[in-house]
Amino acid sequence: MALVTGEHGASLRFGHETCVLPLACLMELDSVNYSCDDLETLHEHWLDYNTIPKACNIQMIFYRPVGTTGNRPDDILVKVLLNEHEALLPVKAVDGPYYRWTDLRRYYDHKLATVIDWRVK
Repeated sequence: MALVTGEHGASLRFGHETCVLPLACLMELDSVNYSCDDLETLHEHWLDYNTIPKACNIQMIFYRPVGTTGNRPDDILVKVLLNEHEALLPVKAVDGPYYRWTDLRRYYDHKLATVIDWRVK
């Protein structure tokens, strides 16, 4: 809503690690969705306690250029934090940890369309 109205805003949802880990994997944050064929080496690449400590969280912060009201979605940038640390995402960054909202949305819409059948039966 804040993107449309131009107002500041926050929307908070609370859950447990059982919600955060699957979402972080689905979003491919910091390569949390790591996969390997050799379980003997898994511990070298993936440590669950780094991703889902107590009070784990995912934050998406949206930035709009000053003086705009959100009529141009390509102008909106997003930074994602995983446990208050800037996270890498699976699309090309605009600059540093900032990603174009339209690129992220397109990527995740496509990914969800291949994973979940959203059609109403």
